[in-house]
Amino acid sequence: MIGVDLASARESADRFRVAAIELPLTVGPGRGATAEPGGAGVVVVDGADGWVSRLRDALARSSRSTSPLVAEPVSVPAEALDVLGAAECAVERERLRPLPDQASRAAAAARAVVVEAALPIDAAAEWLRDAIGWGRVLAGPLVPSACTRSSAGVLALLATPHGVPVTLLAGATSGHPAIVARTLGEQRVEVRVDPRGVDVRIASADGELVLPRGRESAARAALRRAVHGGATDLSDLVHDERVRAVLSEGN
Repeated sequence: MIGVDLASARESADRFRVAAIELPLTVGPGRGATAEPGGAGVVVVDGADGWVSRLRDALARSSRSTSPLVAEPVSVPAEALDVLGAAECAVERERLRPLPDQASRAAAAARAVVVEAALPIDAAAEWLRDAIGWGRVLAGPLVPSACTRSSAGVLALLATPHGVPVTLLAGATSGHPAIVARTLGEQRVEVRVDPRGVDVRIASADGELVLPRGRESAARAALRRAVHGGATDLSDLVHDERVRAVLSEGN
């Protein structure tokens, strides 16, 4: 029976109890069950400082059919980049949600992608990492090719395997933080992220379609990915952090 081991979840435990209870019956047997520590099931690790060590323990005791889950990691230390990037793991990221299928199909034909981000002063690294993540979602893996950094922020040009250029413009704000990512082409996908949620729209010569805002919480979506096993969220997180580190150094 698949359960949820919350022994390492700390502050995240309550919302994952709720997420487990809300899982639909089609996810798997034992939905909503709470596993005993060390038992079979999804091991949830709180993303506060020290999560890499807790994740190592979770990987050692996770069942082969499920992936462990890291809840909202506040930072991505170097040891995660060096050791854990290839591990199967789900990651909860509130500001970075799976793109709806309709928007994914439209983004596949993008000729270029532009990402703009207003970063909160007290969480600039986390928001910049997620802005890079949206560039990756819309265009594919990113490699910095040019970067200019100043007191106003960072302007970067990033290359992709498919030749789709991605431009990133990010700066700090004392007001409302936000990320706006747009594809350019015959169909244009726009993703807007703010503390209230994620909005997606598709525009073309025929008009504009505003997609319904997803009702599923980031915790429940991550738990579903973990239940099915084989989650690659951690490698995506490591990718986004590597690019962020390069841009933050101004290289």
